[in-house]
Amino acid sequence: MTSSRSRRASRPIGVHRTDGRLRVLTNAGWRANFRGGGHPLRLRFEGSWKEGTGILTEEPDEVAAFYASRIDEMRWKKAGRQLGIRINVDRAPTSDELREAAQNSGLAVLDLRLD
Repeated sequence: MTSSRSRRASRPIGVHRTDGRLRVLTNAGWRANFRGGGHPLRLRFEGSWKEGTGILTEEPDEVAAFYASRIDEMRWKKAGRQLGIRINVDRAPTSDELREAAQNSGLAVLDLRLD
């Protein structure tokens, strides 16, 4: 994936399909390229290059809610590996724990809107 806002770079990402939307869960530094509104991107997805827009959400309550929904859907034992987060409890994390992780670890959700 590349963003035209800053220098071009290529990064592997994991895309999640939920509710008809494509989303990336990340705390990687490149997420800052998408702050402040929608920014153009180019993404190799399903075998071909796609143009689109990336819209970043870093608001802890929204990020926590999305992580919670993915953890619930995947089951918490598998979710840590598939979402790239560490779950340090023997149960699904609470909303408060996820909100705290979003704040402390820079977890974010990038919505992909492909043309």
